Amino acid sequence: MMEKKDSNKEWHLVRNNNGEWISEEYAEFLSPLEATVLKVRAGQQGKELNIQHGADGLLWCYRHEYEAIDISNPEPVIRKLKIKTNKTKKSKIIMEKRTDDYEVLKSMLNQKVDASDLPQDYEYKYEKQTKNLVITLLTKGLTANMQDNGSAFESWAIILKFYLNDAIDTVTIDWKELPHDDKNNFHFNRFVYRLSLFIQTYEWACSANPVPAIPSVLVCNYPNGGAAEAKEHSVGSEGWIECKYVEKYSCNYDVMNHQLPVGIFYDKVSRDTHYTTGQKSAIDIWAIKNNELYIFELKKADNRVLGVISELMFYTNILHDIMSHRIQYQSDAKLNNSVRNNYRGFGELYRSYICGNIQKINAIILADKTHPLISPSLLDFINNSARLKYCRINYSMKKVGI
Repeated sequence: MMEKKDSNKEWHLVRNNNGEWISEEYAEFLSPLEATVLKVRAGQQGKELNIQHGADGLLWCYRHEYEAIDISNPEPVIRKLKIKTNKTKKSKIIMEKRTDDYEVLKSMLNQKVDASDLPQDYEYKYEKQTKNLVITLLTKGLTANMQDNGSAFESWAIILKFYLNDAIDTVTIDWKELPHDDKNNFHFNRFVYRLSLFIQTYEWACSANPVPAIPSVLVCNYPNGGAAEAKEHSVGSEGWIECKYVEKYSCNYDVMNHQLPVGIFYDKVSRDTHYTTGQKSAIDIWAIKNNELYIFELKKADNRVLGVISELMFYTNILHDIMSHRIQYQSDAKLNNSVRNNYRGFGELYRSYICGNIQKINAIILADKTHPLISPSLLDFINNSARLKYCRINYSMKKVGI
């Protein structure tokens, strides 16, 4: 307990940092989390705050300081960005205002891990009373590559929930509306698919708005020819490593190949029926052994992005929906030709699709070095999902070794 001094057993004194005794009626007692949030808020609003440290690590501050700080509606945080226009002109200083809880989250996360990579590409709102974190994607995040920080909402929601589990009970995903045109609609549909599967997977995740329905009939494209060989790639590139990995390790599987297309369409595969962007979107490496499907998301050692989690989740969900026939292959002469020629091993994959014999999906981050926030314990947290256990989906990581 905090140091206290009894006087007639009716009131108590607490000792401040200077060793002086103060009546507890002038003190506001704080948890470590409350102290962190309060310090950030005080700094944002230019208010005085002196956190006092009692015995056993208990914290308090003067009540008049506490009451002077607006916790629910923080003042804007001002940060300076230096933007170089060209080599001959001096750098311009542009003032940008943050009115969200980015600094609060960063301060909280810094107590656990290095939070320097926490992206500024979202709007954050931390609701202290309900322990709910709202992450809002900006329009550029809805249209960006899935591995980019501003788009990889699954990755950062998982990171913040995992490392701040004592402070965050739920994570709510929100988004800014995109202007309506064909290309933006494709991007938004991809986001809707990802969000829908994400909130189905984790009970602590939810959407700020109703999630649009995913069409009941979607189809996936398939290989119309072989993939590029190693000699067609620059030595050391991801494409080259991909080919070499398949050459080296295919003997350990019934079938292993690379560049499996996963473009999604309405009703049929055509230029006019895109559901998502990316007609050329493809899984780096895939394999089948016995009744298990393996999906590998390859990253070079110098490409340690946290968004690899989001990418791998997207491809894994697509393949699971294909094997469950929620996403289908359109049977026609072109598909029969791809099966007959076994382009990129598609013949074997298609037989598993028809027979329905895949009983487990192993989703693997394939990298010699990963983002420092990705760890075995984080993967255990990712796998802690009733849906993943029911669907027999497991996430792991593995060294490339090439």
